[in-house]
Amino acid sequence: MEQTADRSRAAYPHLTVETSLIEGPAADVILEASRRAELIVVGTRGHGGFAGLLLGSVSLRVCAHTTCPVVVVPEAAEEVDTPSVVVGVADHSDTPAVEFAVERARRIGGRVVPVHVWTLTMAGYFPGVVAPLLGDPLDLATTHDHLLTEILEPIRAKAPDVTIEAMVTTGAPAYALMGVSAHADLLVVAAHRAHGPFPMRLGPTTHAVLHHASCPVAVVPIPAATP
Repeated sequence: MEQTADRSRAAYPHLTVETSLIEGPAADVILEASRRAELIVVGTRGHGGFAGLLLGSVSLRVCAHTTCPVVVVPEAAEEVDTPSVVVGVADHSDTPAVEFAVERARRIGGRVVPVHVWTLTMAGYFPGVVAPLLGDPLDLATTHDHLLTEILEPIRAKAPDVTIEAMVTTGAPAYALMGVSAHADLLVVAAHRAHGPFPMRLGPTTHAVLHHASCPVAVVPIPAATP
């Protein structure tokens, strides 16, 4: 551990690097420490039997339960030529994730690419029959364009110095985000903390990108709305 700290101090002499050796379950120790932190950074050390599932149980549990943002850095993360931060945006509730992405882009002198993904909905599935779409595709596309514009408008006003290039597309959200972020510095996703006895801590899109993204992934927890 001290060797790693020494390398960090040598690479970033302007930063204070402190180390701690604490006994206990790794995830519990990290989560307890995070109560006094603004950001957690963990790696991917999974060794499961499924190809591509590289996120270890400790990092996954930290992502699922942390109350502050956490960045998961894959071992194969590559440097990019044009600094950029990609952020997934489903609706207005993801605004904190976009604001986090804007601040990180400002620090690296890069751009932000907010990505909103929507799916064409059909009336049903009938073998051998083309089912009608629920709504006109052009009208739906316009609606989703307006939604993202509405979300980004106040953020653009507060961050005129950051380039924000919005993208609206159709398909599976996880695949779309991984495709856009293939050459990004960071992919930001929101983790909504739901109420209930057995709440889902990480949605399917967040879970998928954590396991398969080739760039670092930041998970920004969104507190559940008061019922």
